[in-house]
Amino acid sequence: MTDRSRRSRVLTVAIPLLVFVVTTFGFLARPLLGQRTYTAVDLLERTAPYRDAIERPPNVVSIIQGDLVEQYGPAALMSRDTLEDGEWQTWDPHIAAGTPAGIPPLIANVAPPQWTYFVVPGWYAVGLAAAISILVCQWFMFLFLRRLGAGVFAAIIGAIAYTYTGTNLAFVSRIWAPFVLPAMLWAVQRLLERPRFANSLVLGAFVAWGWYEGFPSGWVYCCAATGGFAVGMLATKWWRARRDARTSEDDDDAPVIDDEPANRWVVVRAAWVGFAFLWGVALSALTLIPLVHEVSARDILAMRTFDDSSHLNGIQVFSILTSRVPGPPVRGPWWTNLNPFEGTTYLGATVVAIVAVGLVLALVRRLDTSDDGAIAWVYFSLLALVVTILSFVGTPLLTIAYKVPGIANNPIWRMRFLIGLGASVLVALTLDSVWRHGVAVVVRRRPVVRWWSLALGLAFGLIFARFVPRLVDLARGMGAVGLLRSDLQRNAAIAAAVVLVIFAAARWPRLVVVSALVTGSAVYLQLVMPAYSLTPAAPISDFFTEQKGHRALEQLTDGRYRFAASGPNFYWNTSELFGLYDLRGAALHAPEFRPLMHEVSDLSFTRDPFKIQLTRDEWNLDSPVLDHLGVRYFALGTDELPYGDPDRVATEPDSWVDVGADQPVRLDTELGRIDGVQLPLRDSGGCVTGTVHVQLERDGVTTTTSRPLHDVNGTLLSFAVKSPGEAPGPVDITVTSNNDDCQLQVGVTDTEEAAGAFLHIADEAPVRLASTEQAWIYERPSASPIITSYGQWKVFDTQADALAWLRTRPDDQSDVVPVVGDVPASAPNGEPATLRGRSIENESVTVRSDGSTASLVSSGQVIGDGWSVTVDGHDASIVLVDGALMAVHVAAGEHVIVFTYAPSTVKLGKAVTLAAILVAIVGLGFTFARGRRRKDSASDRDDATAAPSVSSATH
Repeated sequence: MTDRSRRSRVLTVAIPLLVFVVTTFGFLARPLLGQRTYTAVDLLERTAPYRDAIERPPNVVSIIQGDLVEQYGPAALMSRDTLEDGEWQTWDPHIAAGTPAGIPPLIANVAPPQWTYFVVPGWYAVGLAAAISILVCQWFMFLFLRRLGAGVFAAIIGAIAYTYTGTNLAFVSRIWAPFVLPAMLWAVQRLLERPRFANSLVLGAFVAWGWYEGFPSGWVYCCAATGGFAVGMLATKWWRARRDARTSEDDDDAPVIDDEPANRWVVVRAAWVGFAFLWGVALSALTLIPLVHEVSARDILAMRTFDDSSHLNGIQVFSILTSRVPGPPVRGPWWTNLNPFEGTTYLGATVVAIVAVGLVLALVRRLDTSDDGAIAWVYFSLLALVVTILSFVGTPLLTIAYKVPGIANNPIWRMRFLIGLGASVLVALTLDSVWRHGVAVVVRRRPVVRWWSLALGLAFGLIFARFVPRLVDLARGMGAVGLLRSDLQRNAAIAAAVVLVIFAAARWPRLVVVSALVTGSAVYLQLVMPAYSLTPAAPISDFFTEQKGHRALEQLTDGRYRFAASGPNFYWNTSELFGLYDLRGAALHAPEFRPLMHEVSDLSFTRDPFKIQLTRDEWNLDSPVLDHLGVRYFALGTDELPYGDPDRVATEPDSWVDVGADQPVRLDTELGRIDGVQLPLRDSGGCVTGTVHVQLERDGVTTTTSRPLHDVNGTLLSFAVKSPGEAPGPVDITVTSNNDDCQLQVGVTDTEEAAGAFLHIADEAPVRLASTEQAWIYERPSASPIITSYGQWKVFDTQADALAWLRTRPDDQSDVVPVVGDVPASAPNGEPATLRGRSIENESVTVRSDGSTASLVSSGQVIGDGWSVTVDGHDASIVLVDGALMAVHVAAGEHVIVFTYAPSTVKLGKAVTLAAILVAIVGLGFTFARGRRRKDSASDRDDATAAPSVSSATH
């Protein structure tokens, strides 16, 4: 290799790497510099306890990336912690009533980018993992496009166009499988060229990597796209070989590909590709087998059903052209039916313009590509068209698609990243053709590419034309016409200028570098700028920091009780990080658990099938189901109305008076116990930073409460507060703030009494105020501990029967629980056993019982496949309290009870994954040894051939 060719090869690697590093850093500069964290934890600022802890108005950049806070962030941190402790966690008792933790693939830090959590702090690992994924995506997309014949500059721009497409920028940090897709395509193309064992392992490794990135449907879409590309390549080349053989002058010619019989060529490569996918699936079995079992045999996804109408609003197809459909991505207003995360497919006007140029060039026979590039042109554009139809139009094709395993019960429109993939391939091949060959007529005739390009352009034109009237009508009705017009005009002008620059380089080849720089910059900026904050760079201080409210709940629950909360207060799944037990949680909820929550509220899963999102008044806090679930505490945000009825109608203030530490006001009341106070408050300086404190004093007893100062707005403000004594009488109220620049005023009546009211929770209500530390936290005294014992029970055949009886349970049987299972009847005088040494671990529940009569001991965990129980070391039968919560019948006396979670599917998954690793090691060893033998044999033959010549030369 000459120095010049060596330098050329170095540049073809160094230039794209430099570009991709710069673009990645430009997109994630602040997270990579350690100034912010790349996740939407700023959402926490709006809810308890963080809204009280920050002492300022919340500053939420993007309000739609809740899953990052609710599930993805806690899952990564929890997984890191358990793996560092040497444990592969398979059950999580901290959310819902327990849920399989080793089943959803996003839980474990298996994918390479997630390894960053083990070497850097979690708040930094989020951004670093995203940067690695983005960098890997760009690099392998570049390599793949190069294999299709694209030049360096064209491949760089194509890689940027795919990586930063709007769908991917919405998915980043949530659905990362699309960022591994280019590596899968590169690996399959490489395997087709050189069918070798090692190359098949590379493809299989990327298949497994895509699975472990999480989001199973995204992985299915990626595997389908990769497998379809392999099939398309094999079928096309086989068909071409057959055609060439038929048109040959020699009738004896057989179909040949690369000097090899065509049939054998195809079968060998198809076999290697099939092996690669099977090996990749086997490598994924660690979590894939348990997940498949859970969602099929356990009927987890039964609540999600889709048909040919389950697609995006047709007008959202225009999100391909402009980020203003469905609305400005970060804050809105979103004037279509879904927010940008679910709706945007933004490709940018420049990308669309280049694709249009490519279609025209192909139609007039001025698009020159490699043979593989021509196949890719048809395949990926067809893929983009099919996904566009499925996502936006529907048709009977969508009904068929929803019957495909892995796609069924998943929103089909989440495969929109494949539209960006198809566009990016066409962009790279178009730019390569123009910059390498100009616009001369191509000698090679490719009628399929030519006429398919015409059909593709017409199909997309018809789709857009179909929805234009609907778009215009809706935009007018929502006042968004100007928004759309300005964005389209501005970006269309940029795209037109870029197209002129592209063709200028075709006319003057010396301008290719400048043209590539202009084109790449336009593509990058048009994609990145609209969605730059779609996933926000949030303050590091927001990253799941423990607050006083968490510590208050920890002290109250004492590791023995669960809590729940209204809305997203004490965000679900964050309980995993703080060691709390939350009834809510984003999870694959067991089918036995859902009926329990429907007893609490019919609205439990209406907002999201995987989360319990109930407002203050939607919770039935009187439900006995909550008692059996161990939910003893319930939290409201300090911006919510506390529980309790006012002792009077709050009047309009007659005047406002200054208040402070030495300026109390008085409010008389006949209430003994006080659970809250309502006061009209305002400030004289518009102060929003700090906390407003309210102190009640009666008969020398004082109690205090607080909420953020920015809540003060001149209207009636409500505070939950502990009662300062139990005797009725006047109460002195002192209002202060920790902001010395703010002068607070309270509204008073003409008698100078506070124009407010006291709140009182009725004695028969299910809750009592327990804490006002950064939240209004209430206690439910009727709740039992998570691990508890029952002395009286009633047996039923089904869960439905058990819950129906519980719904109308007589008051004199409040200590009787319904049970499903083979269990003896309870004794008439049955008493709960005394429990000692309660212990809830990730895969087990252990307790010691001591009862004077037979009893049921409940683990407080919902039933799941893989649970077993022993009593004093002997196997016992599990029965179900409320038809869902695992319990065991124990005789009178002392016993040691151990519930253990060890599902066979997890064991099988581990075994299959280990077997796949072993196959790889043995296969690589065999391949290496065979290679050495061949090399030695070749060397021996060379020595044998050389020996006579040496001998004859001697003579």
